[in-house]
Amino acid sequence: MLVFLYTSFLLTIPLFAQETYNCVPFQTNFDSPETVSNINDVNPFSSPFIALSPPESYATSSDRGLTLRLLPPDGGARRNGSVNDKLGIGATVNSTFIIGRGSITTFEMESAQQAGSIVAAIWTDSNDNLNDAVRRDEIDWELISADQEAYQTNFYAPTENDPSPHYGIFGERHRTQNGSTISETHQYSILLAEDRIEWAVDGIIVRTHSKENSYIDGALWWPRHNFVVSLGIWDGSGAKGTSHWAKGPIMWDEVVEPIEVFVKMVKVECI
Repeated sequence: MLVFLYTSFLLTIPLFAQETYNCVPFQTNFDSPETVSNINDVNPFSSPFIALSPPESYATSSDRGLTLRLLPPDGGARRNGSVNDKLGIGATVNSTFIIGRGSITTFEMESAQQAGSIVAAIWTDSNDNLNDAVRRDEIDWELISADQEAYQTNFYAPTENDPSPHYGIFGERHRTQNGSTISETHQYSILLAEDRIEWAVDGIIVRTHSKENSYIDGALWWPRHNFVVSLGIWDGSGAKGTSHWAKGPIMWDEVVEPIEVFVKMVKVECI
């Protein structure tokens, strides 16, 4: 489950994100600086996307689209067993528009390759009335940079009757097709319908999860809220379980190349 810098975003998200969702087609290649504002700008919600991380953690360009960077921690990091004492500073870029049931979002991107880093293209809850990030709806694509021939899907939809996040219950790992790697360009899609969630890669559905199979101990786990798009890269070196999952920790003193993700396109379609 990926929280990013979401709490600070919720404090400033405008009220339009809480209105009834009506799907509006959208597409960007991030070829202009105007596509991404920063949370500290005078009018940050003037762009379709807003960065919650420092300006040096991301960039836009006509050839690479949106670059997301994982920056080294200030002063470096000290390893303590399987974790680091400090984490790198990862980019987080969220949409200022909402998405929801009846839409498909496609992310065209290239993952990073650094062990210990995690790349995510997710739908995350737009409901700012929830003050516990763990209880928000979320639908995920997660790319473990060290696991180059696989990608992971997941979703969370806790209820008042069962508020536990149940980590991993609805998570699955999938092999890439034909020996391709996640650092190559692929299109990752999420579709949310009334009765199912679909995840697809390059137009091929790799997973379908139905609403009827979403009960845990009698409680229905199914998205109830609208979402925003959230794109990011983060350092998984801070907790033993996460570091093991990410094949970390990151050995920052050995990192030579920048740790970067390239998001070349985000598209919203209506179904």
